[in-house]
Amino acid sequence: MTTQPARSDGHGTLSIPDLPPELIDHIIDRFREDAATLTACSLTHRSMRFRAQFHLFRTICLTPHRWTEYEKLAKKSPHLGCAVRRLQLTQPVPLLLKFGVQDPSGFAQFIKPQVQEANEDKKIVPMFPAATKLDLRRLDHTALTVPLLRQVCDLNKVESVRMHICVVPTMAFVAGFICLFPRMRKLVVSDLFARDTFAVKLPAHNAIEGPVPTRFRPLVETLRFPLGGTLGEVSSISLTKWLFEQSLHVQLTTLEITVARRQDAATLGALLQDLGPRIQHLYLGVEQLNADASLSKPLTLSRNTGLRTLAFWSLKLHGGEGTPKPSLAWVPRLLAELSSPAIEHIYFRLRVGGASPSDFDTLDWAAVNDILCERRFDCLRRVTVEVLRGRGLVDALWPYIKKQMPELHDRAIVCHSHLSVDT
Repeated sequence: MTTQPARSDGHGTLSIPDLPPELIDHIIDRFREDAATLTACSLTHRSMRFRAQFHLFRTICLTPHRWTEYEKLAKKSPHLGCAVRRLQLTQPVPLLLKFGVQDPSGFAQFIKPQVQEANEDKKIVPMFPAATKLDLRRLDHTALTVPLLRQVCDLNKVESVRMHICVVPTMAFVAGFICLFPRMRKLVVSDLFARDTFAVKLPAHNAIEGPVPTRFRPLVETLRFPLGGTLGEVSSISLTKWLFEQSLHVQLTTLEITVARRQDAATLGALLQDLGPRIQHLYLGVEQLNADASLSKPLTLSRNTGLRTLAFWSLKLHGGEGTPKPSLAWVPRLLAELSSPAIEHIYFRLRVGGASPSDFDTLDWAAVNDILCERRFDCLRRVTVEVLRGRGLVDALWPYIKKQMPELHDRAIVCHSHLSVDT
């Protein structure tokens, strides 16, 4: 952006100081994803600096290697630390193999001794006091501690926590950890590993047993377990059940979860019944790991009359070598039970790796079409069919689905998409 001084005749180009601050902010906001342009703006004029730096430092990735650098920056320019809203903490993967050992190259080296005083909280000035989102990646329990986290953020202001590829002692540790954040409203847990399973390949212990220290009682609004290695699907049910038992679910409106056992489907069914019309967005997966195609029978959506989004996750069309062909009869069954006048979006995510055209009918698309064309779905705005993998099958799958669901396609609400890798 170039500037020219105003001409004496009053018809020249306005200089930056003459522009309204709102206009300057609006222009800079348009480049919020362009780091190079934001950097140039911050160096152009002092009236542009604050807004440009706000976007430049909105998201920070903090590693042990850069700790000292950011610590000095936060002390020298506190306003830059206050600009951070999303804080990602991550460390090298090899440190996960040293579970329980305070490696000098990890975050543990920066933990300061705790001062046991009544005004302890007031003495600690975090580097990024305005951060509201914590993204925790490739960490173990030595980094998931109050003394360390207090140095980087204000635990009382954190509203969203994501744990990805973390190694923890037990699921009870996770339960206690999330109760460190009194204002937390969103929790995302994916690829979580137990120490014994990760290090020495022992069977995972997923149950939350005994008393769990609940320093605070955050009321979770969004709870998501993206399909992955979250101590297996069993632990996601275990943690969800514990949240319900502690009455931390009373404001829950969004849930993403996968079940793999009949007893877990029964637990989830009871939880959904308890949520009733409060749940608005449900992303549901059923992993059939054996020949028992009835494991999803306990699930029902009859009381979830406030649903606006319903997604069927991980719909396998092919069982794979040595595994039974999955049964997807539970999908049209749940749709037939659904009676939500607010439903706007229904999502089908298909996993077609290893499938062939003969597997296309694993899901009864015609039945889905008939159900979704009933009057109770008149407010439906979109039906998304997303395919994971199976690039060679997409050209044959789309025409097949269109032929099986002609009425929905005639309404122009069906959207097709394809992803080459699992997400």
